[in-house]
Amino acid sequence: MATVLRTLLSQRHIHSHAAFLSEYDRCARVLDAGLVGGGPTKTQYYRWLSGALRTNPRGHHCRVLEAMFPGRTVAQLLATDAQAVDADVAGLVRRFYADLWNRSDDAAADELLDADFVYEGADDECCGRHDWADYRDRIRSAIPDFHIELRDLLIDGERAAARVRCTGHRPSGVLGRERPVDITAAAFFTTGGGLLTLCRAVGGPDVPLRRRTSWTPPIIKLSEPRNDPDPALAAWYDGQEGTLSLVRGP
Repeated sequence: MATVLRTLLSQRHIHSHAAFLSEYDRCARVLDAGLVGGGPTKTQYYRWLSGALRTNPRGHHCRVLEAMFPGRTVAQLLATDAQAVDADVAGLVRRFYADLWNRSDDAAADELLDADFVYEGADDECCGRHDWADYRDRIRSAIPDFHIELRDLLIDGERAAARVRCTGHRPSGVLGRERPVDITAAAFFTTGGGLLTLCRAVGGPDVPLRRRTSWTPPIIKLSEPRNDPDPALAAWYDGQEGTLSLVRGP
């Protein structure tokens, strides 16, 4: 399986070992003239491209590789494309809940949400970053301390399935009392271009999880029932039907 390094080199039309060494030495000369000529052997080079590494690259190799691709670590460069995609998608989903939901950090929306991001909630649907922010703010108006805890996250290419716990307190207006909110829900994400393009949420602060619902066509197993506030919630992929089903037990 190709590494991210191989993909990036291909984008620069660098394929052969000789062409790589030429670019390597060019960057090495800027860092330290003593590094020139110390590039990887042909065997090492092709292991870097395939991901078939037996040991980590040497320190001087790491310095030059990171100089060749500013902003990327050696671990990122030598990860397989699939690993890199998984990490990127996981980061988007985690920040969606941590930054946009829990911290209401709208400045992060441009980094996480596509301009035409679609959110299909249990009780509403919206399109675009601003419409979604309005939806979130309506939830927060009703439940000021609303918080989402990410419990499970599985990735399948550019798709993800998440299991979350929504908690908070809803003012009741009766003698200043509050009603606790504690709901297990699930969400299915689609990404594109490094951004979230779709979130389909099942369950939420106002609507309990329906007895059965399906979403086509992810190939993800979300979670097994576990000992938590909703131990009977399970999700699995039906290979024959091509659907991911959520079921609440009796």
